[in-house]
Amino acid sequence: MMKLLPSVSQLPNRTLFVARDGGSFSVSGGARVDLSTKGPLRRIFCAIVKGHRDGLRRGLSVHEVFAAGWPAETASPDALAGRVYSAISKLRRMELEEVIIRTDAAGYRLDPRCCLIEEGPIAVRREPATVIRAAVVPARMAS
Repeated sequence: MMKLLPSVSQLPNRTLFVARDGGSFSVSGGARVDLSTKGPLRRIFCAIVKGHRDGLRRGLSVHEVFAAGWPAETASPDALAGRVYSAISKLRRMELEEVIIRTDAAGYRLDPRCCLIEEGPIAVRREPATVIRAAVVPARMAS
């Protein structure tokens, strides 16, 4: 059976390395960007990443992005849209310009060609070390 290779438009164009808690990321080996102190931006970023990870075929609407960034808050439609556009613009300036896309039909999402790699803390098992002590004995003394 013959397998078809993916077209160029289907190949990953960026790799997004994301900390599991969404507190930081880097794009294609670039500098690490810290979002840990930027609450709304981190929550919006996490929601967009979650949509990508969960295989959402559509992106997040302006209302869904607002709900992710500012849970339990309400705003007029104009204020809501302004906050969302401002937050997405800030995220794009933080190295995500080629990664976060928006289409009228799909909303805000990661580029489907983006390769997402979630990084977590590495679990290190601490086991008691086995110490082997060996004495070096000259050959003439060993006989």
